[in-house]
Amino acid sequence: MPRATIADIAKIAGVSKVSVSYALNGRAGVSDSTREKILRIADELGWTANIAARALTGSKVGAIGLVIAREPEPFGVEAFFMNFLAGIERVLSPHGVALVLQVVTDPADEVPTYRKWWAERRVDGVIVVEVRNEDARLAELDKIGMPYVVTGGGPGAGPSARHRVWSDTQEPMREIVRYLSELGHRNIAHVAGIRDLEHTVLRVDAVEKEARALGMSSTTAYSDYSAAGGTSATSTLLARNPRPTALIYDNDVMAVAGLTHCMHEGIDVPGEVSLIAGDNSLLTDIVHPRLTSLSRDVANYGADACSRLLEVIDGDEARPVKAETARLRVAGSSGPAPRG
Repeated sequence: MPRATIADIAKIAGVSKVSVSYALNGRAGVSDSTREKILRIADELGWTANIAARALTGSKVGAIGLVIAREPEPFGVEAFFMNFLAGIERVLSPHGVALVLQVVTDPADEVPTYRKWWAERRVDGVIVVEVRNEDARLAELDKIGMPYVVTGGGPGAGPSARHRVWSDTQEPMREIVRYLSELGHRNIAHVAGIRDLEHTVLRVDAVEKEARALGMSSTTAYSDYSAAGGTSATSTLLARNPRPTALIYDNDVMAVAGLTHCMHEGIDVPGEVSLIAGDNSLLTDIVHPRLTSLSRDVANYGADACSRLLEVIDGDEARPVKAETARLRVAGSSGPAPRG
C-alpha cells in the first residue's frame, strides 16, 4: 500500500495542502471542525510524518542519539547500560521520541557520528556518556550547535559544565575505603576501569587519598570492564606479596569474574579476601556469596538525563543537574581482614 501523503489527505478533505499542513502541525489557520476532519482522515489513511521532509523545514525529527564506545562483549553483559537505556526509554515512549543507538569500538568514531547525524538531521540532540580527559566530543558539539547533555564524571568545568547530569563518584569510593578500614583491612587493591575516563580518574583518586589518610596501602590495576579483564587483574593482584586483603571493582562484571577466580583458586571469600563491586545488579545478587556493592537507581539516572535533554531541545537553558549518589550495600562478600 503506497504511503499516504499530505496531498492525499487534502484531496479527500477537500482543502488545500497548506490547510492540511497547518492542521497536522497544530498551527493556527484552520477552524476546529476542519482540523478535526483532517486529523480523522490522516488517521484513517495511516499517515505519519516524513522525517526527512521535517528536517528540511528545521522541525524536530523526533529522535535523540546515544553513541557508546565499547567492545561488544563487555557492553552486552554490563547491567549499567541496560538499565540506563531502560530509563531513557521510559521517558521517550510517552513523548513518541525514538532513540538512535550506535555502538563503536573506537572512541575516535564518535565525533564523525555526531557530525553525520546533525548534518543529516537524524537526531534532535544527544546524550554523551563516559567523559574522557580533554574530551574532543564536547567542543565539537558546542561548535556545531547540537543540543546535548553529559553524564558521568563529576560536575565538570568549562563550557560543558552546564550540560552535566552528574552524580558524586568520589564519596561512594571513600565510603568503601572507610568501611574496609573499620573491618581492619590495611592493604587493599582497586580494579579500576578504562584509564582515560573522567570517572575512573576520580574514583582512583578518591580511593588512593582516602587510603593514605587512614594509613592503608592501596594498589590500582586498570581494566576494561570485561570479565576477562576482571579475571586477569584479580589474578595479578592476588599474586602480590603481601597479598591485598580486599579488592574493589569498578563494575559488577569484573567483580563477579574476580569472585569466580577466587573460587577456582580455592581462595575463601570473604575469609581470605573481601570483594566489593562498584555497581549492583542481578549478577551481584545471584552469586554466592552475594557481592557487597554500591547501589543506585541507574534507570532513574538515564531518565534524568533524557528528561533534561528533551527540555534543552525544547529551548530550555542548559544547567547542571546532580543525580542520586550511590550508597554502599553490605552483603556476604566482605568481612573482617584475615588475621596473621
